[in-house]
Amino acid sequence: MKSSVWKALTPEKKQRLYLFLILLIVVVGVSAILIYQAYNEHLHDHQREMVHIVKSRARIIEAVAKFDKQYSSNFPGGTREATLSQIRDAHKNFEGFGETGEFSLGELKGESIHFLLRHRHEYGTTSILPPENIAMDSLIATPMQKALKGESGLIIGIDYRGKEVLAAFEPVKELNLGLVAKIDLEEIKGPFIEHGLVALTCGLTIIILGTVAFFKFSDPLITAIRKSEDRYKAMFLKAPLGIAEIDSTTGHIYDVNEQFATIAGRSREDMSRIDWMSITHPDDVQEDLDNVSKLNAGEISGFQMHKRYIRPSGFPVWINMTIAPMRVDELGNPRHLCMIEDISDKKEKELLEGRLDRIMETSIYEIYIFDGNNLNFLKVNSSGVKNLGYSLTELTDMTPLDIKREYNKESFKELLDPIRNGGQDYVYFKTYHQRKDGSAYPVEIRLQYFESENPPVFMATVLDISERKKTEEHINKLSRAIEQSPAVVVITDREGNIEYVNPKFTDSTGYALEEVIGQNPRILKSGETPEAKYKQLWDTILAGNEWKGVFHNKKKDGTLYWENASIAPLKNDDEEITHFIAVKEDITERKKMETTLLDHETFIDSIVDNMHDGLISINRFNKVQLFNARAEKIFGWTSDEIMGKDLTILTPDDYREKHKVGFQNLVETGRSKILDATIEIEGLRKNGESFPLELSVSEMTQGEETWYVAVVRDILERKENEEKLRIAQKQLLASQKLASVGELSAGVSHEVLNPVNIISVQTQMLKRKIKDDERIQLFCDKVGNEIKRIQKIMGGLLEFSREGKTKLEMGTLREHIEKVIDLVEQEFNLDNIIFERKWCDRLVDVKYDPDKMRQVFLNLINNAKQAMPTGGTITISCRPIKVRGRQYHQFSFKDTGIGMNENVATKIFDPFFTTKSEQMGTGMGLSIVHGIIEEHGGEIEIETQEEKGTTLSINLPVAS
Repeated sequence: MKSSVWKALTPEKKQRLYLFLILLIVVVGVSAILIYQAYNEHLHDHQREMVHIVKSRARIIEAVAKFDKQYSSNFPGGTREATLSQIRDAHKNFEGFGETGEFSLGELKGESIHFLLRHRHEYGTTSILPPENIAMDSLIATPMQKALKGESGLIIGIDYRGKEVLAAFEPVKELNLGLVAKIDLEEIKGPFIEHGLVALTCGLTIIILGTVAFFKFSDPLITAIRKSEDRYKAMFLKAPLGIAEIDSTTGHIYDVNEQFATIAGRSREDMSRIDWMSITHPDDVQEDLDNVSKLNAGEISGFQMHKRYIRPSGFPVWINMTIAPMRVDELGNPRHLCMIEDISDKKEKELLEGRLDRIMETSIYEIYIFDGNNLNFLKVNSSGVKNLGYSLTELTDMTPLDIKREYNKESFKELLDPIRNGGQDYVYFKTYHQRKDGSAYPVEIRLQYFESENPPVFMATVLDISERKKTEEHINKLSRAIEQSPAVVVITDREGNIEYVNPKFTDSTGYALEEVIGQNPRILKSGETPEAKYKQLWDTILAGNEWKGVFHNKKKDGTLYWENASIAPLKNDDEEITHFIAVKEDITERKKMETTLLDHETFIDSIVDNMHDGLISINRFNKVQLFNARAEKIFGWTSDEIMGKDLTILTPDDYREKHKVGFQNLVETGRSKILDATIEIEGLRKNGESFPLELSVSEMTQGEETWYVAVVRDILERKENEEKLRIAQKQLLASQKLASVGELSAGVSHEVLNPVNIISVQTQMLKRKIKDDERIQLFCDKVGNEIKRIQKIMGGLLEFSREGKTKLEMGTLREHIEKVIDLVEQEFNLDNIIFERKWCDRLVDVKYDPDKMRQVFLNLINNAKQAMPTGGTITISCRPIKVRGRQYHQFSFKDTGIGMNENVATKIFDPFFTTKSEQMGTGMGLSIVHGIIEEHGGEIEIETQEEKGTTLSINLPVAS
C-alpha cells in the first residue's frame, strides 16, 4: 500500500517530500544544538556564580575570625567559638539559595570530617540523613575533602542525598575550615528541557503548516518555472548568438547552444569534452587569461574582446565574445555566461581596410581622395599631409584647386570630364603643388574616378618629382660639363668600342665624332707604349678598379703626343660592368718642360755635388732634406743614411741642447745671429770624432714652405796650422823674453851677488864678535834674512832665464801627482787642509819631463795652501778635452780659498808679480810654471772668484 502510494507520487512531489523531511531534520537538529549551547552558557554562568559565592563567603568568615581574634578574647569558648557562633546564627536565617542550593562548613577531626552547620535537606526526608561526621575518604564528601586540603575550585558530583550537584569549594584558612556551596543540576537543567520541548513543538507545527501551504501554493509557481525553463531552453538552443556556460577558473565548458557549436565548428557533445583555451588561437590566449584573472579577482564584473577560435580544420574564425557572471555552483566554482558572435566577415573587411590604409599611409606617393561632387578632400595620406604642410583637418575644408593654383574651375573640370564621363580610365598630367608656406614643388599625377562609391570619389596618386628634376638638371650640367670639358672624355662598351667622345677629343686627336664611333681606341696607338702596359690596364679595369697611366699616342696626322689617362669601369645596379670611361689630358708640353727641368736639375745637382764646401738643407722641423757629396766626406754619413734625420746628429752632445733652442727661436721669430753670417762651431763625424767647422746659414722660402741652407767647411787642418803658428809665435816671444831676461840676469847677478856675498860675510863676522849685544844680534839676523831673499830672487831669475834641456817621458802623470801630495799632505793636514782626488775613468798618456812637472805640481799646491790661511780643500781632477780640434788631457787644481779679482788674475803669470808678503814669495813661481807648461806644448788656464776659490788647470797634449 505504502509502496503503491509512493510510486503514485510525481517526481516533483517526491522532491517536495524529501525537502520537507530534510527541513524537519534540520529544524530539530538546529533546535537541539541551540538548546544545548544555551544550556552550556547557563551552566557556565552558574559555575561562575557558585565560585563567586563560595569565595566571598569564605573571605567574610575569615574577616569575622580576624575581628574576633582581636576583640572577642573574653567570649566563652574563645575567639574561634565566637566566630562559629555568629556563623550558626546567620545560617539559621539563611539556609541556602534557589530551591536546592545550600552551604556546608566542616572541619577535620582525626580521619573524619565534622560538619558544623545543619544541612538544608536534613529534615523532611527519612531515606538519607546527613551524619555530623563522615570519613575523610567518603565519595559523597569530595568537595569538602578538597576544601580541607586547602584547594579551591568547582566540581560536579554526588552529595549526601545521592543527587548530582554542582559544588564550589574554598578553604577558610583563618579557622582551618572548609566551605562548600552546591546546587542540584536538575534545578539548572529544568528550564531548558521545558523550553526546548515548547520550541520543538512550535517549530514542528510551523513546518507542517508551512509545508502544507507550500504544497498548496507551489504548484502554479512550479508550472510557471517549468514553462520559463522551456522558454529559456528554446531561446538558449535557438538563439542567433553562440551561448555557453563555462567555468572561468578551469576553462571547462558545461553547455553550449547550437549556434556556439556551429561557430566553433564542433558538435555540442564535442564542446562538453574540451575547454575554451584548447580552441582559442595561441596569440589570443594570454589576453583572454588576463581578462579572466581580473574577472575572478573582482577587478571587473565582465569583459568583451575580439578573439579567434580554431576550428578542427585549422581555419580560424573571428568572434566578438562577451563574458558575464552567472552563478556559483554547488562546489563553489564561479560559472559565467559566454556569448559569441561570428565577426569573420566584418574582421576580414576591417583587416582589408587596415591593410589598404597602411599601404596608403606607407606609400611613397601622395594619395588624395576627394568628393566627386563638391571636390572637397575626404582623405589624404601622411605623405601628402607632410609635404603640403597642412593638417588633415585643414585639408578636409580644401579642394585640389587650393593647391593647384594654375587651374581654375573650368580648366579643372575639363581635366576631370574624360574620366567622369567614362571616356578614359585615368588622366595623367604634370603640375605643381603649392605648400602651406607658399613654396611649390613639381608633381606627376595619375587621377582615377570611382563612381560606385557613395558619394563618387576621385583618387589622385601623386609623385613628388623634385629630386628627379634636380637629377635631370644635374645630368644636364654633367653633360654640358663633359661637352665643354678641357679634358678628353671617351666612353666605350665592355669590348672597348667607342660609343661617345667629347669635342675636346676631336681637338686633341684630329678625329671627328663620326670617324671614331664603333672604333677601338687602338687607332691612337703609336707603338711607343709597351704591350705589357695595355695588359695591365685591361686586367685592372676588368677587375672593377681604376687605372691611371701615361700613353705616347699618335694623332690622325701622325704627330706623336703624350697624354695622361684615367680609365674606370661603369657599373649597373647589379654591379655589372657595362662601359668604360676614360678621362685624358694632353701633357706633351708638360713632358717637354719636365725634360728641360730634369736637365736643369741634373746641372744643379752636378754643381752642388762638386762644391768644395758641404751643402746641407733642412726643413722647419730640423730634418735633413739635402746632403751633398762634400758633406758626405766631411761628416762620414751618406746622403741616404742622413736624409730625413734630425740635424742634431751632426752636433756634439755638449752643443745639442743649445742648437735645439737656437733653431726653435729661428723658426718662431725668423731671427738668429747665425742667419746670413759665418761662424765657427764644433761638428760631429759619424765615427764620433768632433772637429771645428765654419758655418754659414741662409733662409729660403718656396710657397708656404721655409727651408734653411747651411754651407759648412771643415777647418780642422786650418786650425791645426793656426795652432802651430800660435805656438811658434809664442815660443819665439818666450825665447826673446828669455833672451832679454837672461842677458839682464847674467849681468845683474854678478854685479848684485858679489856685494851681497861680501855683506853676508861681514854680517856673520859682526854677529860672532858682538855676541852679548842683543840689539846687534837682531840687526844681523834681519840683514841675513834680506840677503837670503835677494839670493832667492836672483836664483829664480837665473832659473827663469836658463835654457835647460827637457827630458821627456810618456805616462799618465797620476803617479807623480800622488808623490807630490804624499810629500806635503801630513804638513798640510796640520793646517786643516785636506786633499780630494777625482780621477777620470780613463787616463791617457802625455809626454812630460818628470822633474819639471813635479816642480809645476808643487808650485800649484803651495799656491793653493797659501790661499787658504784658515784651512780648506784642494781638489785634484782630470779629464780629456778637445781644443780647436786637438786632443788634450787636463789636470785641475782647485782650492776653496780667498780667490782673486779679475785685475789680479790677468797678472799672476808675470815675473815678480805677487800678492803675498815679501817674506812669503818672490813672484816667480807661476811664471816658472807657465814657462814649463809652454815647453811641453801645453796651456794653463785660471778660473777664480773672490771668496769662492781658484782653479788652475794645465792642458797637456795627448801623446800620439
